[in-house]
Amino acid sequence: MHDRIPEKLAQSAFDFDALSSEPAIEVILRVVPESHKKSSTPKLPKTPGIYRISFSTGKFYIGSAVNLRKRYRDHLSDLRAGKHKNPIMQNLYNKHGDASFIFEVLEYVDNKKMLIAREQWYIDTMAPTINVCLIAGSTLGMKYSEQGRANISAARRGKKLSPEHIASMRAAFNKPETKEKMRPAQLGKKQPPEHIEKTAAARRGRKNSPEHIEKTAASKGGKPLSPEHKEKIRKAKLAKPLDPATIERIAASNRGKKQSPELIEKRIAPLRGKKRPPSVGAKISATKRAKHLAQQQAEQPPLF
Repeated sequence: MHDRIPEKLAQSAFDFDALSSEPAIEVILRVVPESHKKSSTPKLPKTPGIYRISFSTGKFYIGSAVNLRKRYRDHLSDLRAGKHKNPIMQNLYNKHGDASFIFEVLEYVDNKKMLIAREQWYIDTMAPTINVCLIAGSTLGMKYSEQGRANISAARRGKKLSPEHIASMRAAFNKPETKEKMRPAQLGKKQPPEHIEKTAAARRGRKNSPEHIEKTAASKGGKPLSPEHKEKIRKAKLAKPLDPATIERIAASNRGKKQSPELIEKRIAPLRGKKRPPSVGAKISATKRAKHLAQQQAEQPPLF
């Protein structure tokens, strides 16, 4: 039988500082596709462990499995079918074939709960060149093909997440460290016009709850806008004239409201000392004359 994992490595909690003094990594069992069919070749056990897949080019992959024999067969089957999830490994296999494929057992792990921790130790120690994800048990860094994305989307379509699942996802995304990691990837990105229109159409007509409005106002309160940002907002509003229905709705909501002295002063202060263009002065005068005329007509008694 094969050598068992040293007792100090089979404990339920690792002392990672002590791992640095471990002896050099030795291969417990080596299997290649051609020799695996021979009776003289030792069979892979159905036990948990850490393995390495290497090719004649020197590139290799580190992984962990609950069943080493099944994992070996799954890898080889997917590679032969040309549908392996790891594109680097698939390309190497396509180029070199079975003759270059070597499966090696590095360690047997008695405690299944320690598989990920041991895999991570081997990844950090040996620095594999084929692993797409350098964090054990995670898909971070993995890039999917268009077909792969379409398959994942089709599998998830129509599935409703539980409230608990939604809450856990929201909590994970709202962590400051998560936002800080995501922010650099989004900086400078411009969304295509089709995506912007699609997002706007989905949000159009949707009313936010009072709690959401209050939360948004609180998060933005006290954040001064830069002059460039203000100018950008101004130009965006000028390019989008309001329709008559929207103007009437805004006027109706403000009609009869009295502004506080502080708000009046705040609005007048930036305009103080500035000269109005002739067109603006003419527009204000015309508006005042129209209001005065309407007031006179309303106060004039009927002739009959």
